[in-house]
Amino acid sequence: LELESMYKEYQENQTESFSEGGSDFKIFKIFVKKYCEEWLRDPPILYMLFEYFDGNKDNLLTFRELVNGLSILQRGVLGEKSKLFFRMYAYERKDLHYDQLCAMLECFSRVSLILFTELKNAADQFISSLPSKGEKYSTK
Repeated sequence: LELESMYKEYQENQTESFSEGGSDFKIFKIFVKKYCEEWLRDPPILYMLFEYFDGNKDNLLTFRELVNGLSILQRGVLGEKSKLFFRMYAYERKDLHYDQLCAMLECFSRVSLILFTELKNAADQFISSLPSKGEKYSTK
């Protein structure tokens, strides 16, 4: 159901971007904002992700490219996101150079800190909603 609504939205945005071959970076940002907003906080990484997800290098994302990319950003476990970062930085290169590795680790740590902060805030909010010691907790 979520995939069907995404596809409908993707098709509607095609007329906005005036492209039949896929969605441009502007449309990509709209989808990232809707499905995994935390990635918008670092524009250089966002553009690198767009380039990496663009498998045929036409500066447009097909629906498949968009969904495959967003699924890792939104639902990927830490190992999948780590692999994505290594591949993105080593993209079209045979070697990952020291400066690229440092930049990748810096970006990864920023994104991880954002995700950790959001998780901690959610946990704090949940804990504050728990009853005081001795009170009963209702799951209703």
